[in-house]
Amino acid sequence: MNKGIDLRASRSLELYARLKKAAAEFAQREEQMTRDLSLRRSAMNRRQREALAAADEQSAQFLAETEERFRNEEDRLRALHEERRANIQQSHSNAMQSLKVRAQHTREKWLTNLQMRHFQAEKNLPKDLKAADKEFADFAAELAAQRETYAKLDKCALNAFAGCGSFQKMLRRERHAPKEAATLSGDHRALLEEMKAQLGLAAQQLEEFRGFLLPRIFSFVPLPAVLPVIAVAGGILALVLRVQPNGLAIAAGATVALLLLVVIIHRLGLGRSRASATALSVALGKAVRAHDGSAASATAHHASERQRIETEHNDLNAEIQRQWDRADEIECEFSSAKREKLRAQMPRAFAKNEELLGPKVVHLSATRRTEVARTEEQVRARRQHLVDTHATETAAFVGAEAEKWAALVAEWERETSPLGEGIAEIAEGLRGTAPDWDAAMVEQWTPAATFPPAVEFARLEFDPSQPGQPAPKDVRLALPGGPRVSVPLALAFPDEGSLLFATHDSSEPHVVGTLNNVILRLLANTAPGKVNFTILDPVGLGRNFSGLMHLGDYEESLINRRIWTQRDQLDERLAELNEHIEKVIQMYLRNEFATIAEYNAQAGSVAEKYHFLVVADFPAGFSETAVARLQSIASSGPRCGVFTLLHWDPRQKMPDGFVAEDLQKHGVTLSRVNGALVASTASVPAPQAPLLDSAPAPELAMSLVHKIGKASIDSNRVEVPFQQIAPKPDEVWTGDTTNELRIAIGRTGATKHQYLAIGKGTRQHALFAGKTGSGKSTLFHVIITNLALTCSPEQVEFYLIDFKKGVEFKCYAEKRLPHARVVAIESDREFALSVLQRVDEELKRRGDIFRKLGVQDIPGYKRAGGTEPMPRTLLLIDEFQEFFVEDDQVAQGASLLFDRIVRQGRAFG
Repeated sequence: MNKGIDLRASRSLELYARLKKAAAEFAQREEQMTRDLSLRRSAMNRRQREALAAADEQSAQFLAETEERFRNEEDRLRALHEERRANIQQSHSNAMQSLKVRAQHTREKWLTNLQMRHFQAEKNLPKDLKAADKEFADFAAELAAQRETYAKLDKCALNAFAGCGSFQKMLRRERHAPKEAATLSGDHRALLEEMKAQLGLAAQQLEEFRGFLLPRIFSFVPLPAVLPVIAVAGGILALVLRVQPNGLAIAAGATVALLLLVVIIHRLGLGRSRASATALSVALGKAVRAHDGSAASATAHHASERQRIETEHNDLNAEIQRQWDRADEIECEFSSAKREKLRAQMPRAFAKNEELLGPKVVHLSATRRTEVARTEEQVRARRQHLVDTHATETAAFVGAEAEKWAALVAEWERETSPLGEGIAEIAEGLRGTAPDWDAAMVEQWTPAATFPPAVEFARLEFDPSQPGQPAPKDVRLALPGGPRVSVPLALAFPDEGSLLFATHDSSEPHVVGTLNNVILRLLANTAPGKVNFTILDPVGLGRNFSGLMHLGDYEESLINRRIWTQRDQLDERLAELNEHIEKVIQMYLRNEFATIAEYNAQAGSVAEKYHFLVVADFPAGFSETAVARLQSIASSGPRCGVFTLLHWDPRQKMPDGFVAEDLQKHGVTLSRVNGALVASTASVPAPQAPLLDSAPAPELAMSLVHKIGKASIDSNRVEVPFQQIAPKPDEVWTGDTTNELRIAIGRTGATKHQYLAIGKGTRQHALFAGKTGSGKSTLFHVIITNLALTCSPEQVEFYLIDFKKGVEFKCYAEKRLPHARVVAIESDREFALSVLQRVDEELKRRGDIFRKLGVQDIPGYKRAGGTEPMPRTLLLIDEFQEFFVEDDQVAQGASLLFDRIVRQGRAFG
């Protein structure tokens, strides 16, 4: 609901009256203009219809002739189509008759091809065998050349190994080594390449072996030939030296030494060249084995190739013979295939014939459409000429008509659009405040979150279909919002939130029903606890509003405890409301807020309630004082959220000084005029007949009252979110307690905090008293938590004693609150007394420090340059009366300590 919308009943009455007046005026103007234009338009249309009918008759005749001509051409095309179809059938019959001759020709052609294949095979057999023999001979020649190369290398190796018999034995051993299986079964050309590679390696190793000096020498002078020569030389030396003493021994020694030297040199030479000799022997051995394997493989390959050629020749001849035997079968297959083809061709030929017919028919149809279109175009041209002529004749009329309608519509929209927008705005602003009273509404009802700016209680209906409510009939002059316009009538707060029934009957049923209905609407649209009713029923003694008494079973403040009927009770209730208005003006509104609505918008959870004074059969039971108070409430109450729902019987004598206008100034007045109930306001006195909101069935009303009552239980309880008084994140631990301990514990008014301020002047200690469940322990938590957030442990410290078995202060011990010096949970009286003694010791310690510095209080201590932190010490005791439940030493000690702490603690913080 948009609170910026003007939802006052005076605005609804004004919009409704202006809409009725505009509708009546424009209905008369519309009727006169429509009649004049209709006469002129009828004459022009009649002339136009006659000319167009003549043109249409001529066009129909020409089109009939064209249709006949094209129908004859289409018949000719279809006859030609049937002739081609007969030709296709005849051609198919002829082809089927010649099929046997064509099949025999195919058989003869098949046999001729087989004869040519046999002739070619016999011709190719000798040529392929000759080519295989030539390939084998060429390979054998190449293999023989490589064998000669091997023989030369083998001979050279034997000569090179002449000086060493072991090398020659190794060479012969490798030559006659068993042939490997892979070598014997390998590809003959790959084996030939392997032989070439081994011969190349052998030549390379032979050159390397010849590079060693000693083996070369011993190849010319073998060791077996050298040893006898040395032995003979030794004998000759012995003969020469035999005349000398020991000559024979010297000759023998020299001979043996020389023999050993020769043998050692021979062994050294062989050791250095053994690797080359071994590689040379292995390479020659592999080469000879590759040669033998290649020769064997080539022979086998040649025999296999000849066998393959002969086998393929025989297989081809056998295949030709088999194909020769199939000649009759081929003839039958050809005949069958051609017969199937002819059978398939015939439907395609018929289809092709159909395709030839289709485009021609389409073309004929297109041509026909073209001629018809041309004819129709000519007809349209003639008709257009008639239309243009008619348009020329009526252009002035149409222009004048459009101008007249445009002017009338524009004037209508200028007049009614603002009215429609205003009505729609009011309806949107009041949407949901007056749903139909039915079981679904009661079942789905939930409490509102705020007090509404207005509540609908009636509506003004404008229905042109009803007698006495004229309105334009043309859709261009439609009413804003639909064929029927319903204007809601509401109590708008605070300007027009009161309702006055001025009737000459005592407690009329519809009056009482409307008052009860308005009360239910207010309760259903308001947050629980945000509205109270004071109901005065001096004549009915409460009977008129007895159904509302059920609210008192849940929350008696909703109806101010009861319905009031006695004169003195009326005076007291009116006096209470006047005092409430005085309090709101002086304490809350002052010169800061114009109305209670502005105040509540900022007050949030501490917003003031709205009060409604409900009076039946005024002025019955009212004293002069009560009347004066009622006028004061009616005059000053709306600004302070106090409104009246009043039934006034003007027949009764009014006290002196009564001014009726005071009751009508801030609300809606419902009175009877000529037997009809009409509504008016102080700013819009012109009366209009409203349709009052229908009252709910009694059982629905009771069900809703009980739901509202249940939702209102404890609605008087005001809870201020802790976030509203807690310091902001950048203000944590920025508080200073040097001069006093000041902490926010709640809200007072719309924008101010309620503070607990102690430690300055005579405000040093606090005693919180109240009934069980009144919130004493909650206040302790607020003080501890907000102080711990606002001040650091160097500014404030706590001594907490919990006589509730640890229920309240246990959390501060578990979470290790840094400000808490002592948290006494599940305390017995003796331990709690020890805490008081600890506080007393701290008092004495601070007294000594202050005396040394010559100061009397904490501000003086800090001005004197005290370096030790001196936080304010706050001793909090929940259920402190537990100290004195028994008259014993604990009680006496606690009394003395309390007395000293209270008297002396002020100076030391």
